[in-house]
Amino acid sequence: FTRKMVQTGCPESSEDILVHRRLMGIELTEEDRNGLSCPYLFAVPCSPHLAAELAGERIEPAGIAAATDMLLECYDTVLLEGAGGLSVPLTLDYTFADYLQEYNYPVILVSSPRLGSINHTLNALEILACRHIRLAAVVYNLHGFTANLKKAEQAMIADSRQVIRHYLQKLAMDAEIIDLCSPPQITRECKAAVERMLLRLAAG
Repeated sequence: FTRKMVQTGCPESSEDILVHRRLMGIELTEEDRNGLSCPYLFAVPCSPHLAAELAGERIEPAGIAAATDMLLECYDTVLLEGAGGLSVPLTLDYTFADYLQEYNYPVILVSSPRLGSINHTLNALEILACRHIRLAAVVYNLHGFTANLKKAEQAMIADSRQVIRHYLQKLAMDAEIIDLCSPPQITRECKAAVERMLLRLAAG
């Protein structure tokens, strides 16, 4: 099952949850309709802490964790999607990284070969390593990259993947890089890698 911890810029329903269910091939669930899958939804498209303030609310991390625990009573696995990155503040003094550290959640970090991704990815790896937050995997998102790539594009894909692998080794982070193609092209290797990751998470 998937959930969104907080979403801004959506006054009525979580756009990301709608995408999740479409990719899963299912309708919205009861948990979606009652707000359990996205407990904080704000109309203004800005940082969660500011969106909450503008709405006259305060994001309570314990409430997010409680909702996750309720979902875990019904589902074997619950994936939590953040909003913007590890350093995004939920409150003025509390970031997503603080939340992950406090509740000891492992992280699946999404990266890509697009311009700017190396900086974001390496910064995220540094934060996780410094805070001793477990990294379960790096999903290397190749969505939108076709089979007929130019030589420069092929080089960017290979180089970015190599840079990420190098820093995983440098930071002594035991996490696999999973190449994720567009849904119709998801490979057997990708599915096997996801299964390995889930088995490692289940084993603790």
